[in-house]
Amino acid sequence: MTRIEIATLIFAHVKWFAPFDVNAAPKPIGEVLNGQFIKFFLASVVAVCAFFWADRTAYRRALLRRLDARLKKLDDLSVLISSLECCDLFHLRMGHV
Repeated sequence: MTRIEIATLIFAHVKWFAPFDVNAAPKPIGEVLNGQFIKFFLASVVAVCAFFWADRTAYRRALLRRLDARLKKLDDLSVLISSLECCDLFHLRMGHV
């Protein structure tokens, strides 16, 4: 599969979930910040706080210390992979296929 085909597949993955008319007037703030928005916002705040609490608890109790030590061995490899991917993306964006 060539880089152009991969880029086409990636761009083809973008989906529009609702029709939108760019020429229409903006909606009033009351229609945007409705009850559903407030519920999702508050749920996301609770989720962020819960994940923060779980992360800090695991850190204080050193629950993941052994796993972290084992994964440290892969640090150099991950830097190499991300560097190569950045170069590849740069060449793809610049048209050097």
